[in-house]
Amino acid sequence: MKNFNSISQRLGLLLLILASSACALAPGMRMEESSFSYLDKPDAAEARKDIEITPITAALVASQQGQIRQDDIMAYGAKNKRLEKDVHDYRYLIQARDVVKITVWDHPELTNPSGITAGSSTADGSLVRQDGTIFYPYVGVIKVAGMTVESVRRILAKKLASYVKNPQVDVRITAFRSQKVYITGEVKNPGNLFLDDTPLTLLDAVNKMGGITTTADLSHVTVHSNDGSLATVSLFRLLNRGDISQNMLLKDGDTVHIPNNTNNKIFVMGEVGKQAALPLPDEGMSLAEAISEVGGFDRTSSDPSKVYVIRGVDTKGNSRQAPRDRLVVKKDTKVFHLDSESPDALLLADQFHLQPRDIVYVSVKGIARWGRVFNQVSGAINAIGVTRAITR
Repeated sequence: MKNFNSISQRLGLLLLILASSACALAPGMRMEESSFSYLDKPDAAEARKDIEITPITAALVASQQGQIRQDDIMAYGAKNKRLEKDVHDYRYLIQARDVVKITVWDHPELTNPSGITAGSSTADGSLVRQDGTIFYPYVGVIKVAGMTVESVRRILAKKLASYVKNPQVDVRITAFRSQKVYITGEVKNPGNLFLDDTPLTLLDAVNKMGGITTTADLSHVTVHSNDGSLATVSLFRLLNRGDISQNMLLKDGDTVHIPNNTNNKIFVMGEVGKQAALPLPDEGMSLAEAISEVGGFDRTSSDPSKVYVIRGVDTKGNSRQAPRDRLVVKKDTKVFHLDSESPDALLLADQFHLQPRDIVYVSVKGIARWGRVFNQVSGAINAIGVTRAITR
């Protein structure tokens, strides 16, 4: 019995010693704030160079807002000169599988080439073969792939002049089958669109596919081209802010992908009403809105002076080996800090805009951390007391 009492006393003493280091052993998520150094306090004795914290100040918010306003001004006043030129210069070039109809006025025997050569024509004109050629009476086989209808008309008129006096030739495409673009992702009718003699812009293509779905991420639309280039544009800015610079002419083989917004989330963690992953709308979300969405600060355990926005957390590398009860940030991560107890905190939080995959973390106050450890320690001590009483 004496040995048991001695062991229980030592165990109780050990638990009390462990409780004295509550900051290190406190249950729940916490952030290694000691690895940060403040940009506005570079000479602080305790500062380290691992991670730098940028305080959320009026100057930072003003800079952010100024960039947004500048982007909006440029969007409203800008002209998409490249698009204007591309549309102006657009000419449809005939390719294999297109159907070309040729009309020679006052010569009905030449106007309808059906049946001239088996397999070379359709009811509405001549099918361009895989080698890019067609057959036409008196002219024979001519290559039309890569040419405009105007060029084909001039060639036919010149060649028919030896058989028909002053031939009046008209050429048009009755079936556009050779060139197409692909529209994938969050549109109502994903699929492909055949290009024709009317220039097809990105906005036109989306509208022709029935419009976007309610889960579309309009800010990160990608256009993959045959030459390997990749462009990222914002349909949100085009549709809601009149930024026509986000529109573009589509070419044969382009693939337009409109992603869903499942990856555009904000993670709110720490001492808040309810930790959650919030979808980030295309119009954006402020820090104040994110905290409000999860029920605000936990009144009993939060430290409003320590609100952090962590941007660029690497979830693949060494962070997988991090303890589960710690929020570890890497060296290339940006961390912003808001002291929400300051007089202008609400205004700053409302004007600080979050980005996709940002983590909002509200730290725990010291007394709450101690209370959690004390509850665990006192529970263990009580268990020891009960055990002693039973064994007497």
